[in-house]
Amino acid sequence: MLFFTRFTNTSNKFIQNFFLKSGLRNTARRAFTLVEVLVVLILVVFILSWSTRKMFSQKGKIRTSFQVLNRLNRSLDNRARLHGKTYRLVLKLNPDKEPEEFWVEKKVEEAFVPDKMILKNPGTLHPLLSITSAESEEWEETKTEGVIHIHYHPRGLGQEVALHLERWDTKARWTIYFDPITRELSVIDKHVTLKEMQEDL
Repeated sequence: MLFFTRFTNTSNKFIQNFFLKSGLRNTARRAFTLVEVLVVLILVVFILSWSTRKMFSQKGKIRTSFQVLNRLNRSLDNRARLHGKTYRLVLKLNPDKEPEEFWVEKKVEEAFVPDKMILKNPGTLHPLLSITSAESEEWEETKTEGVIHIHYHPRGLGQEVALHLERWDTKARWTIYFDPITRELSVIDKHVTLKEMQEDL
């Protein structure tokens, strides 16, 4: 009987210790899992915030490219009227995902020469931007590669041009329209052909 009582007490202590230790281990495991979840959440928040900042930064730089072209358009138009000279904006289309270059030329006698008074060195569009095509009634066909010229004459209407741009990573599209009457530049958040622009006007 005494042996049975001691055996029972020993068994109870063993069972209590077993469940106590198991409970502690489960608690430790639960705590460790929570730490892991918190670490993962922090990493996710950090990555999202970093990617969002980068996305808005890229949008700002792309917007700057449009602003540069707009200022250049106004400058060339004003100089053509003021000096009585013909200027032209030259854009080199690169279908191989290389940044498009642009520069300015002025007509001297019968030839066009680079004008570094307006633009010292050739500029480039944002690396994520590409001019997929360009339209003008002065050209026989739509341009998709090579060099295009947008002329600014001292008098009369401006050259009507529609540049179609695309962002490589998101496939977002824009149209830069050179209005021949107002001689202003406008940016449209979609691909619009020159014919569609003329019909809307």
